[in-house]
Parts: sequence; C-alpha cells; structure tokens
Amino acid sequence: LGARLASLRAAAENLSVNDRLAAAVGNHDRESLRAVIQPAFESLRVSMDRVVVSVHGKARQIVLRLPDDDSFSTPDESPLFGVLASTSSSASGLVLARDGEMTLRTALGLRSSGGVNVGFVQLGQDIHTVLQELRKIYGLHFLVAVNKSLIERTAWQDRQKRAGRERAWPEEGDGVFIAATLPSIPAALANTAKASRDLESWPKFVQLVASTG
Repeated sequence: LGARLASLRAAAENLSVNDRLAAAVGNHDRESLRAVIQPAFESLRVSMDRVVVSVHGKARQIVLRLPDDDSFSTPDESPLFGVLASTSSSASGLVLARDGEMTLRTALGLRSSGGVNVGFVQLGQDIHTVLQELRKIYGLHFLVAVNKSLIERTAWQDRQKRAGRERAWPEEGDGVFIAATLPSIPAALANTAKASRDLESWPKFVQLVASTG
C-alpha cells in the first residue's frame, strides 16, 4: 500500500506544479482543466486500474473528476483531505467513507502563480482494486474489516446492493467486512469475527485462512 501511495503522490506532484492547472481551477475553466488532467489520467490508467483523479476548488467542491461516474466515494468526506482547501499542504493515506468504502488517496494543495491558494488535486484508488492486484501477485485472498462504529449500517447496505455484493450486516460482534477478494466471507472467518471483540487479533487469522484457502 505504501508503494501505491508513493506512485499516486508522484503523479499528484507532477500535476500540482503545472501552472495551467492552478490557473484553470482559479478561473473555474473546466475545458482547460480537462486538457491538463486527461493526458495524466490516461497515463495512470495504463498501470493502475480504476484510478480516479479529482480537482477541487477552494470551497472543497469538485471542479472536475475523471472518470465521471460513481466509482469513487465522495472525495471530500474526510477532514484530513478537506483541510487542503484552505492550505497548500499535502495528505496521503487510507480514507474510510460512511458507507464503508475505503480508498487510498493522496492530495496536494494548489497555488496560483501569485501564491494564492485555489484548491487541491486528489488521486485515489479503491481498496477493492488494490486487493485484487495483491491477489494476482501473491496468490492469496485478502479481506479488510473495520469496527462497525466507524461506518453507517444503512449506507453500507445500500453500497453493497449497488456494487452487487451479497453480504449481510453482522448482527453480532463489533466488526464488519468492507472488502475482500473472495465472493463471500468464509463461515469460519465470519464466526471468529462474531466472537472476537478485538479487531487487532484478526490479521493473523486472516493470514491463516488466506494461506490454507
């Protein structure tokens, strides 16, 4: 994950130093924005599946996002990334949305040629895509779980339906699976998750299930 974030950050840095990008954001010029972003987006897609590039104005609003669809949870939900609307700093990490969708994101603030903050550019990739890539590399299955208190049940259920995933919200235990390379969660793992109130004890068991199939 660290290597992938580094790649996303490098791409974001290349975009953030483009004076045309900051000027287009400041002028709300979507046509000029697309002319700058589209080539970078197409280049990224060669090596990264389902990568998303979004450009935000000073008020955190999305000025342009590629691709133009619902494949990425609302980029400005996290305060960590929203703060970039008023600074020219940077942020990278895993972001968990209210519906349980997790994404790797990196963002950099944008400044005009006069040094005025105009917004930020953000690049991201959803965790499902990253896990599938890891599955191909290592030949193992991967699962991600979080504490239920971190997400909203209704939003999570709606997201599962839209994504075509057949997963039920667990009535017992404190954890819920938000991503997996398996089409369904193995009963043995699901039962352990219900019984365990300590999510920190899951990784070793997950590794065991992955290695034994």
